[in-house]
Amino acid sequence: MVPMRGQALGYLGRVGHLPARATELPSMRKWRASLVRRRARVLGDVEALTRQEAEATAIKKFDLDDEQRSRLVVQERGQSPAPLRVSAFVATMSQFT
Repeated sequence: MVPMRGQALGYLGRVGHLPARATELPSMRKWRASLVRRRARVLGDVEALTRQEAEATAIKKFDLDDEQRSRLVVQERGQSPAPLRVSAFVATMSQFT
């Protein structure tokens, strides 16, 4: 028996009619706030959607003055550092052999 048109997919055919997820609000991202001089001093984490919002939140949360604001750096948490090039890795490892 050949299924009638539309019955072949059954439930899966109706999934496309669900509301799009694009209507959901974007989730907050975590950012690490640090003050930089010779070394970075970690102040703590803040939650914000964008880098500018994270900076504003860190300034308010950690009560930073003008001089400290100029040294503020925020980095998104969960971001991996830049990948190491293979040539740099081989050069580094050749020192140990």
